[in-house]
Formats: sequence, C-alpha cells, structure tokens
Amino acid sequence: MYRFLLIFCLFISVNLIAQDRFPLFTSEIEGSKGECFAQCMLPAVLDTVSENILKSPETSYYEVNAAVFDTIIETIEIEPPKTIYEIIPAEYDTIREEIVVRDGENMPISNEANSDANCIETFTEKIETAPPTKRWVRHLNDNCDLEKEGDKCYYWLLTDIPETYEVRDIQVNNCANQPPQMQRSEPKIQTITRLQLRAPAQVREVYVPAVTQEVTRLLLRQDATANLVNSPAQYDVIDKLVIVRQGGKIEMRTVWCDAKATENMKEIQKTLKKRGYYKGKTKGEWSQKTQDALLKFQQDNGLPIGQFDEETMQQLGF
Repeated sequence: MYRFLLIFCLFISVNLIAQDRFPLFTSEIEGSKGECFAQCMLPAVLDTVSENILKSPETSYYEVNAAVFDTIIETIEIEPPKTIYEIIPAEYDTIREEIVVRDGENMPISNEANSDANCIETFTEKIETAPPTKRWVRHLNDNCDLEKEGDKCYYWLLTDIPETYEVRDIQVNNCANQPPQMQRSEPKIQTITRLQLRAPAQVREVYVPAVTQEVTRLLLRQDATANLVNSPAQYDVIDKLVIVRQGGKIEMRTVWCDAKATENMKEIQKTLKKRGYYKGKTKGEWSQKTQDALLKFQQDNGLPIGQFDEETMQQLGF
C-alpha cells in the first residue's frame, strides 16, 4: 500500500512539473561554453531489504519409518497345456452353367393351296419333345445337421434324365403339289448355379500352451522404526521496499539546448517508438504524445524527469 501511494504521488508531481516545462525547450541557465541547464525532478530511489519473520518455533516429534518390503514377482500356472481339435469346413466354388431343358422341335408348315376337306388326312404321330440328357439334381446329405450347417448339407449330383415324347394329331394335305415344309423351333435353355467342392472338410490338431499369470507379493525386509527428531525454528524471508532517497527533489542538470533538441526531435521520436513508448508519427515536431512518451520512459528507467537531460539521452542511445 505504501509503495502504491508513493508511485501515485510521484506520478502526480511529474505531470505537474512537466506541464510547467513543456512544450517549451528554453533552458533556465546558459553556460559560457554553450551548455544548457534546467530544473529536473529526481525520482525516488527504492531498495529491497530482506527480513526474517518467525514462521514456526522449534519443536520435537517422532519420525516413523515405515517397514520396508521387497516386491517379489512369481509366475503361477492357471490352466495346464492341452490339445484341441479344430474343424476346418469344406470350401466350395460357385459355378454357373447353362443346360438345355428342351431341344428345338420340327413343326410342319401347312400348305394352304388346296384346302378341300377330302384332301386333308389326319394321323397320329409320336414326337420326341426332349432328348435324353444329364441334369444336376440337388440332394440332401442325411448325415449332416441341417439346422447348424444350413446349405452346406446339400450337394449336387449329375443325374441321367430320359427323353420325353408327345402324341399329336397331324393333318396332311394330300392334294398339295409339294409336301409340307418343316420348321425347327428354338431350344429352351436354363442357367443354373451349383456348388463345386474345392477343398474337403478337415480336422486339425492344435496345441494350446499352459495359461500362466504373474502375481506380486511383499516380503518384509526391515521392520518399522520411530526416531525422535528435533525440528529447528523456521523463518520466512520477506522483501520490503525501503526509500533510499525521497523523490520529488528538484536539481539543476545539464540538458540539451532547444536547438539541439529540435534538430534531433525526429530521431528521438523514432527511438521512443522503437522501444514501444511513442505511438504517433515521426515528423520531428514536438507534441503531447512525444511528451507523454518521454515522461513514461524516464519513469520506467528511474531517470530525472521533465527535461532532455544528459542521462536520459544516453539511455536513449544519443
């Protein structure tokens, strides 16, 4: 709290003196060698002093040393090794085939040149409708569990299919100059899908090693002990700010003359802007922003406040 009030009072006094000084550069005394002097306010000089404060008095207590155990890791067998049998199911390939369900037929084409009823003769003829063929027929394996295996219980067997015939009444025109012409129909073809065995089912013997588990147990190596311990007093070290020199004192200091300050004003603004104090344009003209930047720089660096004194300009690099 004291430090805050000191800084606040210092800031108020700096602004009051700065208002009396700026924006004029006229020095109060001019020496014979062209040197200029002006009144500058010296800031307060603070120092940090460490002080010991008792935190806890000297005490005695018993320090308990816990028992010391060694950790031992052991491997135990949970399940012995064993042999199991693994069934590898059969593998099938899906094959699509086209088969002839019915061959083409020779059909007579009637001759309508003479349609007299006396010329028409009707007779019965046995016509082969389908020749003998072979067909894949799906069968159920009686030794297979249909509920568990599903479609795998079925197999395809190539079966001989006998020929089929059809009895038809055929009318022949005996009066026609030419015998009737015959026309063959297209055969009936069907595409079927079947499963072809690629690899039969197998039984494989698999060795399963023993199942083990690591367990941890504690082995006592040293018993617990209790020792009397004397604890010395403890102190906290705090830092206090001590005023070495009171601020606000006015002294005559060597400063830049008005002509020199005006000549280097643009470079001064550039330097203050580079260090983050000046926010305006570097036109080389004195302004309120330039004054505020100079005062802030002098306050932050503990420099004499209010003028372009030699110490301030050396800190700026001039």
